[in-house]
Amino acid sequence: MRRMTLVLLVASLLSIALAVPLFRAGRPLAAGVAWQFLSWGVIDLAIIAIGAPGMTKLASASRDAQAAAVKLRRTLLFNFKLNYFWVGASLAVLVAAWPLRSAGVAGHGLGATLQALLLFVFDRVYVARLDAVTPKRGGE
Repeated sequence: MRRMTLVLLVASLLSIALAVPLFRAGRPLAAGVAWQFLSWGVIDLAIIAIGAPGMTKLASASRDAQAAAVKLRRTLLFNFKLNYFWVGASLAVLVAAWPLRSAGVAGHGLGATLQALLLFVFDRVYVARLDAVTPKRGGE
């Protein structure tokens, strides 16, 4: 749990930090990517701030550790499946930018695609790690 939170925290801070030089580049494509990196980084920080304390508290009681792992696995599995939507939607924005000839729109599509792919991998890795310690239900 702590390692997962730390990995998400580092990814969030890196996204925000990478946004700064992209904004300074002064190009519409870079600015679109920067806005996406900044937005997703801030949202991930909010998720950490809201979710991590409750999960840590639940997991700290040994009798509730299994329940916390099951709940976290379900949440990550839902997010993993939701990432198909984010990747598809962001790729659609990227493709839509072509006929619009808009580097800014393309930047938003590219930035969102990169962030969605990062979370796609993140969620899948941690679902797999939790698979070893949590019971699975049919259909998952």
